[in-house]
Amino acid sequence: MSNIKEYIPFIIPILAATVGYIFGQRTTQTNRFYTQNENNLKTVIEPLFLSIKVIMRENSGFKRERLLDDLFELYILEEKGLYQIGNKDLIENFFYAEELYRDFKIEKSEEKWKKFWIALSSYYQSIEEEYWSNFYTLYRNYRWYLHSLNKNIFVRIILETIRFSKDTVNFLTSLSAGFLVFSLYDKLLYVILDKRILPEGSIVLSIQLLIFCIALYGFITIFDAFSPNSSQQKSFIDKLIKKYTTENKKFEKEIRIPKMYE
Repeated sequence: MSNIKEYIPFIIPILAATVGYIFGQRTTQTNRFYTQNENNLKTVIEPLFLSIKVIMRENSGFKRERLLDDLFELYILEEKGLYQIGNKDLIENFFYAEELYRDFKIEKSEEKWKKFWIALSSYYQSIEEEYWSNFYTLYRNYRWYLHSLNKNIFVRIILETIRFSKDTVNFLTSLSAGFLVFSLYDKLLYVILDKRILPEGSIVLSIQLLIFCIALYGFITIFDAFSPNSSQQKSFIDKLIKKYTTENKKFEKEIRIPKMYE
């Protein structure tokens, strides 16, 4: 550009927002969330998930009924603190399953048992997803620290620099994309109302910035390949491999409803 000074009023706020965002991620509110998340996982979500897991694999009908009685008594009558789950749908669905089980206890028919078991199976899948979601949130950086902290100080500095650079460029890429969208909006505003907010040539500059950020992100990603992977979640490819290499695995599996009493 012939006169870069025209863009300084727009570039400085973007850079300031970037630096402020990167260094201000771990705010008091974020720390509070992690504290609550850890407490919820420990006191409610994990015990509930494991309790239902034991019930789902129990073969004895009489023992399964006793486990179900204990489950709903613990979380309904003894006020275990379901609110700590933090997910309204999970709380409501638990109450719904409890109502169906209460109906079954009043009239122990095959139809009521089937309806309850389907609801419980659906809830089990939901609480399992919530469990792993909370786990990944809390321990997403576990493998990173496990590997990086065992390295010498120079390697750790390099790894931290690469990681910080990748996060920075990733955020700058998002800002560049936003700047491009705003530049297009400014151009449309100029065509319709003959007014503009940004200096002329902002679209070209935003495209150049976006291309530069994407190229820089790709360059940093090459070095990031030598860094330890901090994610513990299975990738989409890993899930596909597991799905299609499992012997005798159906694409869709119907819920097996056990007999009330075997």
